[in-house]
Amino acid sequence: MEVQQQTLTGGASSSFLVPDRAQKLDMLMHVQEFSAMIVLINGAVGVGKSRLLQAAEQQLSIHNQVISFSATQMNSESVVIDALSEQLGCLPSLAEIESVLSHMQAQDEALHVLIDDAQLLEQDALEILLTKSLSANGWHLTLAGDAHLKQRLDEMQVNLQQENLYHLVALDALTEEDSNHLIKDLYQQAGFSTLPISAKQLHQLFLLSGGVAAKLVEYVESDQQQKQKSAGRFPLTHVAALVLVGAALLVSTLYQGDATYDQEDAIAQLLEQGSQDKPIFKAPNVPQPEANKASESEVLTQSKQTTQNAAGKSDINGQTELANQGVDKPKAATGLELARENANEAEDAINTRRLEQQKRVKTLAQKAVVKSRQHPLLVADGKSYVLQLLGVRSKASAQEFVARFSRQLNASDLNIYETKYKGSPWFVVVYGPFDTRTLATKQAGSLAKSIKGTPWVRPISQIQKDIRLIQP
Repeated sequence: MEVQQQTLTGGASSSFLVPDRAQKLDMLMHVQEFSAMIVLINGAVGVGKSRLLQAAEQQLSIHNQVISFSATQMNSESVVIDALSEQLGCLPSLAEIESVLSHMQAQDEALHVLIDDAQLLEQDALEILLTKSLSANGWHLTLAGDAHLKQRLDEMQVNLQQENLYHLVALDALTEEDSNHLIKDLYQQAGFSTLPISAKQLHQLFLLSGGVAAKLVEYVESDQQQKQKSAGRFPLTHVAALVLVGAALLVSTLYQGDATYDQEDAIAQLLEQGSQDKPIFKAPNVPQPEANKASESEVLTQSKQTTQNAAGKSDINGQTELANQGVDKPKAATGLELARENANEAEDAINTRRLEQQKRVKTLAQKAVVKSRQHPLLVADGKSYVLQLLGVRSKASAQEFVARFSRQLNASDLNIYETKYKGSPWFVVVYGPFDTRTLATKQAGSLAKSIKGTPWVRPISQIQKDIRLIQP
């Protein structure tokens, strides 16, 4: 039987990846890379499940083999096996498929199977797809479907006694901000350099569509067609208006005369005056520690007193010796020289002490900087667990996610860390830590509704390895 293969490629435009959907795609890709869990894209009709699946296929197919189809026409066990076998180039049997997968695993290659409208899959076909995705040399499976599909997966999770069978990517209607983002990109891709509708019309489109992406695309495309038809007609009234505007500009230019040159001269004078008034840079005085200042002043005072005492004593001794023994007066200078030497030695001691203190302060400051830069998750108990809530390429997106949920969650338990993903920077948002996997799993279930996705329970020891890829 000849199987007509349906591909998902070619329908996902960059305009669909508004901030919320871009975050969901990044998380989907991260789970596919580092986990054996099934990914379920879940949502109502028109929210963009198919488009997100298409975007995932475009990225996965760069480095992996991808098989994608819709269950609207291929939903039985035999047809699904035929479709997979045809794409893998083997005989249509489950044993032959397993043989190909074993060979791919030996070559360190991965197979990704993406199915749209997966709620239409018959039960035996769904069971084969899930069972094979859980095996050692199985495929990575991504399903897009409605609430009924999620219910079926929940039941299978209980029957298979498989904890965390799937990772949920829940799609809701777009917010007004994301809706505006999508509308602007759609007009830009259609060749409109500026947005041809007002802010009021933007708001009306959002209300009319209810944030459903499919309806937004439909309304915008209809409006684009009308505007393109109107652009082909250029009424004479528009020509007359342009002539009047041109005449007004000409009269305005003649009336201004040489005002432009006077303005340029004035600007030049202001620039010259500004350059003359630039303040001279003076190096700031570096404050010294109070203890150091006190010790330095004491030593200097002692050295000055030593110098004065020595000088006075030398003068008296010198006069006594000159009077009684007739010794030449220039020898009295020896006492002054000794006092100066003592003062110099005292000053050298002060400088040495100052350098040693500065060195100690610098060492302590460097240690403080290193300690402050150390990520808090690196000092956490390696036997604990965290919930991974998000993984994205943009640090700003991760920070935006934290800001959005810092009120709902304990802000002190939300952390962002940077690691590497396929050679590029990767920013991950985690929540925790929790002492046991049981506590982490329980918390993941309670957070699923608020973050509209299933958090990923991960051992913190693995998180610490990820962080050390950037920060030793």
